[in-house]
Amino acid sequence: MTELHTSVVLLSVDSSQQSHYAVDYYLHNLHRPGNTIVISHCVELPENVHRRDALMSPAILLEAWREEENESKVLESKIVSLLLENGIPLSDISTRIERGLKPGRVIVDVIDDVRAELVIMGSRGLGTLRRTILGSVSDYVLHHSNVPVLVVHRPTK
Repeated sequence: MTELHTSVVLLSVDSSQQSHYAVDYYLHNLHRPGNTIVISHCVELPENVHRRDALMSPAILLEAWREEENESKVLESKIVSLLLENGIPLSDISTRIERGLKPGRVIVDVIDDVRAELVIMGSRGLGTLRRTILGSVSDYVLHHSNVPVLVVHRPTK
C-alpha cells in the first residue's frame, strides 16, 4: 500500500477579505487529508505607533498590543471554526500568533520554524505606487521564503 504524502501548509492570515479568499481557495482546491495546517498571524500595532513623533507611554503601548492580540485570537477562532466546518480534524490544525513590526519577516521565520512546505496568503492589492513605497508583505514573503508561496487575489466574478 502506498503511503499518502502529507504536507505542512502555512495559512498566513489577517482580518482582510483577501485572507478569507486565500483560506477558501486552500479548502476547495488544495487541501489533502492528513495535511497539517498551521494558521499564522502577525500581531501588528496600529499605524500611529510606527511614527517617530508619536509619543506613547509604555502602558498605552502595552494596551495596544493587548487589543491587537485579542483581535488575533478572535481571527484565529474564526479560521479554526471554518476549517473544522470543512471536515478538517482539530488534530491537524495548529496556530501561531506572533508579534512583529515587519509581518513579512515574521511570516518567513514561522515558515522556517514549522518547516512548512507551502505558504498560502491573500493579497491586499495595494496600488503600484503604495506597494513601491511601503513594500508588500506578500512580495517580501515571495522573495525570502525557501518554499512555494501561493498569493491568492480576490476572485473575479
